[in-house]
Amino acid sequence: MVLWFRIGDHLRKLDVFIDAERLKPNGLQAEIENRHHLPASNDFSLLTIRFTVPNSLYHGRVLKIQLRLPYVIPSLVDVCCSFRLTGLRDGTMWYSDGYPIMPPAVYFIETEIYHMNVDDDGQVLLPLFVSPKDSRAGHPTALPGSGWNVASHSFVDALTATFNALKEPVLHELYCHSSRLDRYRTSPAEYINRAKTYGRVQ
Repeated sequence: MVLWFRIGDHLRKLDVFIDAERLKPNGLQAEIENRHHLPASNDFSLLTIRFTVPNSLYHGRVLKIQLRLPYVIPSLVDVCCSFRLTGLRDGTMWYSDGYPIMPPAVYFIETEIYHMNVDDDGQVLLPLFVSPKDSRAGHPTALPGSGWNVASHSFVDALTATFNALKEPVLHELYCHSSRLDRYRTSPAEYINRAKTYGRVQ
């Protein structure tokens, strides 16, 4: 059985954030559709969020993303080290390969989207989702100041980063679908038209 700590707190923060955004004229209009703890490959499909992006190329569409959390079954070493470091004073156990040490993976599901920061599988490619291990190791996807920070990042940051990218893409080769970025640079009108019509029911 996988033990989850801190996730409840992050969920509560996400609920508060979504409620506050609903009151803003151009705020993020989102709804948590379900909360699963079902293993899928090496992830837990935890959250499915439905939202709209006003004043963007995707205006009028209801989009759906899934936040998948990396997880590990804690070993005795993990438990002992966690207890030694924190004493479980705040009910927290840290696993080096699990959330919130590692970032969630964000995927568009059930809704096709044409965007330079989204790959062919629907995964969102953004600096925030670079793992701490990759950042420290100088991984090619790690830019200065980028990457997931366990001390300050949560579900709210994953959602807002995705929302903001849909309004203003990250124009960097490391975080872009290469052909879509090329089309944006060489034929911006064609890119805009594809983004507006891609995946829509005719």
